[in-house]
Amino acid sequence: MASDVATRAVFGAMSVMGRFMRKNKPVMVLEPNRDGPERKEALFVMMPGAFKDPSLYRPLAEAVQKECEERNVALYVTLSALPFGLGTEGDAQSEYQAAVEHVKTLGFDPEENQLGFSEKVYVGGHSWGGAISRKVGFNRAQGIVLMGATCKVMSNPMGDTVPENIAEWHKPVLVVAAELDGQSRIPYAALDWQDAQEASASASEPDLFSASYKCVAVVEDMNHAQFCDGIPNIPRGDIGVAVQQTETVQRAVARIIADFIAADQLKDPACIRSLAQYNSHTGKLVENYLNAFKEEVNKEMAVAVQLHVARQKIRKEQVSAYMHKDQAAFVFSKPELLQVDSDVRCRVQYFVEPDSTHRGGRRNSRNRCSPTLWVKCKSAEAIAAAIGAEAVNLSRGERAAEFNRATYKQALGMVPDRARERFEKYGRPLRFVPDYMATAGQDWVKTPVKYRVSEDGALEVCCPYLHTDLGMIKRYAGMHYVKVLSVSLLIEYILVDAFCAAEGLGYVTKAEEP
Repeated sequence: MASDVATRAVFGAMSVMGRFMRKNKPVMVLEPNRDGPERKEALFVMMPGAFKDPSLYRPLAEAVQKECEERNVALYVTLSALPFGLGTEGDAQSEYQAAVEHVKTLGFDPEENQLGFSEKVYVGGHSWGGAISRKVGFNRAQGIVLMGATCKVMSNPMGDTVPENIAEWHKPVLVVAAELDGQSRIPYAALDWQDAQEASASASEPDLFSASYKCVAVVEDMNHAQFCDGIPNIPRGDIGVAVQQTETVQRAVARIIADFIAADQLKDPACIRSLAQYNSHTGKLVENYLNAFKEEVNKEMAVAVQLHVARQKIRKEQVSAYMHKDQAAFVFSKPELLQVDSDVRCRVQYFVEPDSTHRGGRRNSRNRCSPTLWVKCKSAEAIAAAIGAEAVNLSRGERAAEFNRATYKQALGMVPDRARERFEKYGRPLRFVPDYMATAGQDWVKTPVKYRVSEDGALEVCCPYLHTDLGMIKRYAGMHYVKVLSVSLLIEYILVDAFCAAEGLGYVTKAEEP
């Protein structure tokens, strides 16, 4: 709480100081080619990423402008410099206004209404620039273009001001995601795509385009930096392997943005069909991840963990699982064995832990989108005693490791063939080592899943577990608690983390740490 207050204070001060430092026009304006046939005019106000020189975006801006010209749209593009290289939503609003006013002097008529809304202006940007431009886009622009940024994360430190669900945006929205983006991960774009399907009723109708149209397009073999200068920020998690040439992927980005603007301005059927194809392609890339991300899959995994721990002839239908949304309530919960007539029933408790290694949790797009599962099971001994069977003598310290190995194999079978081949060629493999035995419940709760890079380059995973004997006080006897990796987390690793340097992954234990 204190850190949130401090963060808001810092950003508030930056916003005030930025007003005194701000110039009254954008640092760069690209005017359209006026030769040839008359074209529909539009403006794209583009915000740079954090601490990025706006001039680095000129090649992409020129490519967008050229693609728009080929689609019969005369596009002005402005590039703004944000105060302190970062800026706030207030700065984005001021830069938007300055851009519109300056382009007016060049002959562009935005045709704004009394509320300052224009049907000819688009706003957006890269990374942080996209995040802070969402509010002014939501209120004043015709459409919004997010590059390496999504609606789900990178929220405003001063408080949420726009919906997280892209379906609730009352105007066209384009999200351009890079497949190998380690700073704004593709699983977050996948969630935007899932929401977009609720809104894009016209997506399957090639001749329709409306305010409800949302497009989430993924550019393959592209990283976060390639929206800009192509130099990946390795310490912040971006990916430097298995990517295409920056010029190549920027041309793809430019075509997507131009199709979006032309589809909206001209209702061009060819451009609308292209957007539908981008959406369809994204769906094929993220479909299995989204299926794995579902709450019912995590519930099935919790049941499967109990069956794996039990190693007895207990049937799946005898096990149920309850998900706790509140961690404190989960901590005090206990798994149960119930006698129903002549049948034994087991009820496990589980908690879905989001990644919060970097400040902001799910709000920080550097954090993993997918969860770790905490599962409270009954021990094999407890279940054996309940059903009158002899307990199997197996190593307790391998239960989570064994389960994770099976899930890892499952995840490898769920990713697209291209992704699996890339992972096998360039990715850092995972190795599941014996579980860590916690000394008490509090120790198990506080001990995270440990990740450490081994000497041979693999990423070793060690999960904590807690086991209690049957001879203890009844309330605490016969327990086996484990933390395991969800199948969505392992898919995300195969798609993203395997290519990030260990220094860019906040959850990886550094060499000097215990």
